[in-house]
Amino acid sequence: LVALSQELEATQRRQSMIGQERGTSQQPIGEDLTVWKMEFDRRLTILKEQQSETVGVSPDEVRILKNRLKALEMERNHAEGMIRRYGPSVCFVYVAYGLFRDGKPIDEPSFSPEVMGTGFLVDIQGHIVTNRHIVEPWLMNPEVTELVQGGVHPKVFTVLAYFPGQAQSYTVSVLKVSPDGDVALGKLSAIPPAVTPIPLAPPSHNVSAGEPVMVLGYPVAVDALLARMDPFVVSKLFQRVNLQLKDLIQSIAELKGIRPLATQGHIGDVVPNRVVYDAPTTGGASGSPVFNSQGQVIAVNATIMTRF
Repeated sequence: LVALSQELEATQRRQSMIGQERGTSQQPIGEDLTVWKMEFDRRLTILKEQQSETVGVSPDEVRILKNRLKALEMERNHAEGMIRRYGPSVCFVYVAYGLFRDGKPIDEPSFSPEVMGTGFLVDIQGHIVTNRHIVEPWLMNPEVTELVQGGVHPKVFTVLAYFPGQAQSYTVSVLKVSPDGDVALGKLSAIPPAVTPIPLAPPSHNVSAGEPVMVLGYPVAVDALLARMDPFVVSKLFQRVNLQLKDLIQSIAELKGIRPLATQGHIGDVVPNRVVYDAPTTGGASGSPVFNSQGQVIAVNATIMTRF
């Protein structure tokens, strides 16, 4: 028990050292609001409470507790490494589009002309992957879809990608959308500097229930970006006259406020063309890469189950 107590204290010291090594000047990706870190600390606290109650327990039970602690620490360190390496490769996606009938724009009350989501770089040629319903936004709105089926023509005006730490935006040309899955492939107008492509799991890779996963993306979209910025700076941004969403996102990028959030969970089920997992996510995270424990993308986040 003494050894276990010492190991727990050593773990806390290592966590503190990791935070000191980061330094305030580096401001790592998603450092301030990463749910996975909060969950790890919560689970570590539970383990410590269990350790304090181990008087009279068997050596086997103590060994199991120590192994669980080591596994949690390894999981945390591995996730932090993936965030550092691949966080800069996960982009914030902005799309603007319109609806036309007989060549003339129409104003539909149920129509939202701007959508936001997530994408990620997959090769050094500047290709990114996101959801089909992000680059074809009318698929998200049943009423607009009905209009399209009735002869209204949608037209995408702009698809822009913003990468963490970069002030400029990149125009995205949509190359292909999947007719079967909610996946789309785009090409950036230029190659982002110092951004590492995210590896995809090979087709032969088997995904099983119970495996840990991590999702990197932009849940809640621009609201989450603003929530992590200095309130005084945010107030200044909204004092601008006629501030448009596109201009707001550009201002956030210039202030280096584009940073993805990381959440962790486990696979609950695997069905044809779908992976079900419990990593928390919401609107804005559509198009996020879903990583396995080897740092490979095994899925693209597309939908949420609100009652899961």
